[in-house]
Amino acid sequence: MSGAFTCRMDIPEAPGLAPGELTVGREFLYGCTGPWPEWKEGAVLTLVLPPEQRFQARLLEAKRTSSDTYEMKLTGYAAQPVKIEKLIVTDGVSQADLGPLDFTVKSVLDPAKPEQEPYGPIGPMNLGIPLMWWAGGAVLLVALGLLVARLSYRRWQRRRLLEKIREHDAAVSPLAQLHQTLRRLHRESALFAGEDVSSAEAVRVVSELEEAFRIFLMRRFLLPAQEWRDALILKEFRKEHEELAELKGSELQRLMREFHAARHARHVEGRDALQLTKQTRQLAEVLDAKGGEV
Repeated sequence: MSGAFTCRMDIPEAPGLAPGELTVGREFLYGCTGPWPEWKEGAVLTLVLPPEQRFQARLLEAKRTSSDTYEMKLTGYAAQPVKIEKLIVTDGVSQADLGPLDFTVKSVLDPAKPEQEPYGPIGPMNLGIPLMWWAGGAVLLVALGLLVARLSYRRWQRRRLLEKIREHDAAVSPLAQLHQTLRRLHRESALFAGEDVSSAEAVRVVSELEEAFRIFLMRRFLLPAQEWRDALILKEFRKEHEELAELKGSELQRLMREFHAARHARHVEGRDALQLTKQTRQLAEVLDAKGGEV
């Protein structure tokens, strides 16, 4: 369903954050007045976005404030300008086209303090040592300096990013948020009713499943799972959670490989999407139960 909607965006004030500025994980309100459809009973509203924009906007909550007005709470997990040509809200049956939505999500990192990789001057070479040795030593020192600076910066970047994400956590626990997504997928997709579905529908289910699992990892284990490569996520997980990684690290690696394979496959079978859903739920529940305090 489409029509003429009038929408207004508002960014609530939050302690320690610049007024009117969206950063990663910061929530904002989007109120829209117009010809809303009649949603099915007990509907959970979600956004319909193309796969490449799945981290750019996330609908956290939607409530009706009058007969023709809904107020929605949204957030973004990707630091970049966001331009959504058609913001579509759906309950899995009906949908409303709210029109375009543009906003910018800024990084929580200070742009005035870019990554520093300094190295000092090499002293005077007046000891009669061959120039090639001095050049080799200089290259080695520079390489070591860059490596130490990069590792230190990455650790600081991760800590700073996750502090901000933690400030704006959703009200539900990470596992409960994952379960909410799984329940919504069960309601929306005929795949879970035992029906044959197209490869495109199986891909959609797997895409949303992977997004939900990465958000779970981000919130539960303070891993920037939407920012980092899989190899870096696994490496950090093993370093910070040694006992749990010993127990479930191989399963986590295998699940992420399967997500990667499905993401790049030309065709995804419905049974594969069902199996991935089961594996994701079971692994998340075990990781949450045995993960301890973070």
